[in-house]
Amino acid sequence: MIGFEIKSEKENLKAGLEEGVVSVIFTRVKNEEIDRMDLSVGGLTMEKEENHKWIDRDLTIGEKFKIKVVEISNASPSQKLQRAPLEKLSVDDKLRKYHKLKKELEGRGLI
Repeated sequence: MIGFEIKSEKENLKAGLEEGVVSVIFTRVKNEEIDRMDLSVGGLTMEKEENHKWIDRDLTIGEKFKIKVVEISNASPSQKLQRAPLEKLSVDDKLRKYHKLKKELEGRGLI
């Protein structure tokens, strides 16, 4: 399968799926309330309804990454695997996610 090899001081992994979507997203958000950078490497297999997460973390200035498109036989194990698609989450799961995000924003002094 074709995937992404991602190397940094903190990571050395290969992200890929036989069938589905794999994304590598670097995000920078700056406004009056938020000032942050993060990296997300994830994937989605529609047939099995699996949401993979290899990396989901904040970035710091000066970090360097090497990203390469490669042919791989086995991807690195994902750090998180969610078997239910987001639209099928139960009310309890959605509520837990809401409280987690609220706590994070309160911790940052944003709400």
